[in-house]
Amino acid sequence: MADNRFELTDRAAAAEAIRKLSEGDLHFLNRLIVERLKLIHQARSTVMLANFNVGDRVRFPTGVGDEKTGVIVRLNKKTASIATDDGQRWNVHPGYLSSAGTDAIEPPLLAWAMAGRKTALVWVRLESRSWTRVCANKESLPPCPPSVLLLPQLGTGRWKAELWDTWSGRAMQEQMVESDTDGNLRVPLPEIAKDLAVRLNRID
Repeated sequence: MADNRFELTDRAAAAEAIRKLSEGDLHFLNRLIVERLKLIHQARSTVMLANFNVGDRVRFPTGVGDEKTGVIVRLNKKTASIATDDGQRWNVHPGYLSSAGTDAIEPPLLAWAMAGRKTALVWVRLESRSWTRVCANKESLPPCPPSVLLLPQLGTGRWKAELWDTWSGRAMQEQMVESDTDGNLRVPLPEIAKDLAVRLNRID
């Protein structure tokens, strides 16, 4: 594809031409420049976001001298939504993200799933939560921070994911997720103190 960009060879002449424009022409030129800059910045963000996937562990500076780590739960047009290890939610420009893959940890969860062509059901439980520890020993177990459930080779397409509280029998939240080109589906999970159920319905 041909590169149609050009550069000013005489900036002084361009500045002089701008000084002779009317107020209306200046507003028009300003709109064109602002729109062009937005497109350039969005394209740059898109290229940088391509280096990350939902489920990746990343780190980023907060701007107040400290650093946070977490899991990418959504890729937006210009930012990535991060569920941090301390339970917060951040939207971060990809230019501030770096991989924390060497620090990756397996979340302390167990999961069982059954899947068909259009529906999948998953039960996710805190790994350490057993009858002996909770009922007999009366232990207080730390919850699992936000994580991502990976369902391999579920098939390409968009899915509606419903998260259910198994104790109250009520739906906690609903979200749309899309599998990657290999058919792997990633579902962001909230903090889990006990267990939850996930119901997935294929949309297309």
